[in-house]
Amino acid sequence: MEQLIKRMLMGLSLVCITCLCAHANLDAAETEQTAAMSTESAKPDTPPSAPKPGTTPSAPQPDTTPSAPKTWHIAISPDMPEPYIEVLRQYEDYIDTCIAEKDTESVQERLWHGEWPYVYDELGVYAKATPNNSVCYALKDLSGDGFPELIMAQYWSEAYPYAIYHYNEEKGVEMSYFVSSYFSMIFCENGILEVDSAGAGYSTITYLQYLEDAQDWVILDKTAIENTWDNATDTTSSKYFKLAPGENGDPDIPISEAEYRQIAEKYAAKPMTFKWIPLVYNETDPWYSYAEDENFIYEHDFMTSRDGQGFHWWIYLEAAYIMRDYGRRIGYDFMAEQWTVERIWPIKGGYYNILLSQDHHDVVLNVLCHPDEKNCGADRRYVVLYAQYENGSRSAGYNDAVSYDTQLEWRDFDYHERFETPPIENPFGDLYETSIYQPCYIALYRYEQETGYHGKWRIQQIFGRAPFWDYLVESDDRLLWICTDLDDYTYVPFLEKQEP
Repeated sequence: MEQLIKRMLMGLSLVCITCLCAHANLDAAETEQTAAMSTESAKPDTPPSAPKPGTTPSAPQPDTTPSAPKTWHIAISPDMPEPYIEVLRQYEDYIDTCIAEKDTESVQERLWHGEWPYVYDELGVYAKATPNNSVCYALKDLSGDGFPELIMAQYWSEAYPYAIYHYNEEKGVEMSYFVSSYFSMIFCENGILEVDSAGAGYSTITYLQYLEDAQDWVILDKTAIENTWDNATDTTSSKYFKLAPGENGDPDIPISEAEYRQIAEKYAAKPMTFKWIPLVYNETDPWYSYAEDENFIYEHDFMTSRDGQGFHWWIYLEAAYIMRDYGRRIGYDFMAEQWTVERIWPIKGGYYNILLSQDHHDVVLNVLCHPDEKNCGADRRYVVLYAQYENGSRSAGYNDAVSYDTQLEWRDFDYHERFETPPIENPFGDLYETSIYQPCYIALYRYEQETGYHGKWRIQQIFGRAPFWDYLVESDDRLLWICTDLDDYTYVPFLEKQEP
């Protein structure tokens, strides 16, 4: 009941916000219209000029204003079954379209006419409004067939499930059950799905179970309570109802309060717990989480080490986990060919930089990661600095010759811009020309301007792989990884409170 009340308040607040926005837009429109009328009244009464013979009126010019760079992407869990990835991709495409087209009515019509068949419209409203934190999902075997269901939820300080997606080999993926914001779904450990509706005068509870024979959620029982307020006595009287077996609709068979409670006790069980995962991640916190997989088959000749780096096999296994996870996220098979481990560089705090190459350096994967050899999977995370492969979404190098993807938000810089070099110790001295260090100095200067942090820096390592240059920079209390190409730079502050 408490959960339902919170959802009703949430819905009311959303309506209020919508109304306030509509009111503000109306006021703005009226002001604009009044100004336009005043301007027109000052003009002489001249008819509109007709186009010259042999010409046609010019068409409206398209809006060429560059759109803001996308700073979020769908977060696909490492254990996400392949059939459900398309569901998440449709949510991503729908949100992208809403943002690009300013949420026009045509986008909603396309949704209702089936362009994104897996997108539940109520969840879509929340998703496009605040894509960073409004929708989450979980995986759990609710039907008992050994294959997990995908549960999508709206997040408002806690998760409120809205839709259940079920998969079988014959029908593929189906949205097997869904509710609106007026209902609340509670999953019980005994396999019962309890769906509650709350109202001051009338509320219902539906008890369902997924039956394999029916390939659907089937109603086992449904009850209702009708409350009437008596103003003369300041008391509430209640009537109780149940639904006839095999029927659907509102309960209409009167029952006693005792029978009402007996039905509730019949299905009572401990609620299930879920690991809720945000639907999207924001690039301001670009780290991906990943996990080990006991069923993962690791081929010992899958990766070979250049120059015989003396690392234990577990770090290569972690690299394989990362390659598979990132490949699934972006839709590219990084595991199809032999890989060479170009560099494994341990960094204090349990971090590693791993650089791998494939097919004579035509494909490269450069990651920062925090693997965990002590089998504490929650600590495993990584960030892709760049993944260089054909059809990457970005380009770098002379004549944009290098295609690559990245998790990071890159910033433009100019070698000739004016900046103040932060206090920095450079032990590499004259090993490289000034043009190699300058991007690092500019990035440090920009980092201090953006964060307000000022420290005494020291370059720990420089790694070069054309057209990219990486710098590991350290201060008294943090580590900063700076990655640059010829025109852009980015940084990852991955250890900001360093232990002594």
